[in-house]
Amino acid sequence: MSITKSFLAIFVILTVFAGCLHADWEDRFGQSKVIYLSDILEDPDSWFEVVVRIPLRFEGIRNVYTPFFSHFDREHDVNFSAWDIHSPIWERRGFRNDYPFFYVPKDNPELKTFLKLRRFETISVLGKVAAIFKDRPYIKVVYVCRMPGELNINNLTLLNRGMRAYKERRFELALGSFQKIFHTNPPDDIKALLHKLSAKIYLYEKKSFSRALFQLEKGLAIAENDGELNEMYTQCKYYMKHGGQPPHPLKVKLDLPPVEEVVEEEPAVVQEQTVDETTPTINEVPNVYEEPIETEEVEEVEETVETERTGEEEEEVLEYWEDEEE
Repeated sequence: MSITKSFLAIFVILTVFAGCLHADWEDRFGQSKVIYLSDILEDPDSWFEVVVRIPLRFEGIRNVYTPFFSHFDREHDVNFSAWDIHSPIWERRGFRNDYPFFYVPKDNPELKTFLKLRRFETISVLGKVAAIFKDRPYIKVVYVCRMPGELNINNLTLLNRGMRAYKERRFELALGSFQKIFHTNPPDDIKALLHKLSAKIYLYEKKSFSRALFQLEKGLAIAENDGELNEMYTQCKYYMKHGGQPPHPLKVKLDLPPVEEVVEEEPAVVQEQTVDETTPTINEVPNVYEEPIETEEVEEVEETVETERTGEEEEEVLEYWEDEEE
């Protein structure tokens, strides 16, 4: 009787322990590293079964399943597609670069939140790479957090035009578009990007250091660890202190030993060897032991996954945007 009770106690303890392990990685309040989708796609094997938080832009519910190569299927999981948060979705190339291999279990209590997400919404998901097929990670997601800010077709169109104007050096038009985007309350990462671009215009083009400093301080308040913003901030403070003059180059005198003159040696003369014409060469000697080997041609089967959206769905968005120059 005591042995039976012992085995029962051990079974209960293991069951509870296993449940804790399962719930631990799905805990929305747990400590998880923030990793960008681009880093996972670059080396998915390094992130296999590693719990991370991934900032994304939600694209929409999709219908991409490969049941033979992953355990996700229509019966138990909901599939959705998203963009990396750094992807320039206001451009055609960035818009078409969404990733459609995210899966949410249908028994997950967060499923209703996923189904209510709007296109272009900025989110942060808790998940892990649960399977890898042909270097494509299949990501299981258990929790989603909506990020502040609004992205829609209207401010993305303004962003498209503003970026084009910036690249074409039409800076007044670019600054006007950026200002209109600020009034639409975009996500923080878009705000930091616009502050950075505005600071570049004022700092390097207009030489208006006070306005550049204002933009840099606004950007650093959002992204204090941005290396480029911090570097520009240091440059701007220096220019303001020295009347816009760049720092003088440092002249460093190095005491180096004199360079020894290198004498080129003449190449050695190689004597030509005569070949006896009566002796057959290697190519002329027949190989009596060589027999033809029959090989079977194996037809390689390529597994294709349909991930493209419908043409009507694409045109609904892209018709608002000007064509990019190739």
